[in-house]
Amino acid sequence: MSAPSAAFLSGRGLLRLSGADAPALLDRLVTIEASEIPEGSAGFAALLSPQGKILADFFLFPTRDGILLDLPRPALADLLKRLTLYRLRAEVSFTDVSDAATVAVLWTADG
Repeated sequence: MSAPSAAFLSGRGLLRLSGADAPALLDRLVTIEASEIPEGSAGFAALLSPQGKILADFFLFPTRDGILLDLPRPALADLLKRLTLYRLRAEVSFTDVSDAATVAVLWTADG
């Protein structure tokens, strides 16, 4: 087995959703059941318009501290604005953690 290679993806942003209602809020809004993804795993989801057009797509990572959404950095502000509109009385907070964490990929030549 060859040594792994890594690349840091500076164009990616990270949005943390925390609070008791974060999984339920995402379950109602996106194309995946966020509450069904175990910690340490990931899922791919999208936020759709009422007409079914993709407004944002992202990777979703449940963690001990909440749920991380990994998406292109330029799309983060718009997704944050849209999620805030749907929050209503849900116990959820949104935090842009793009500057505190880095998205990276790892691979080996073996595939």
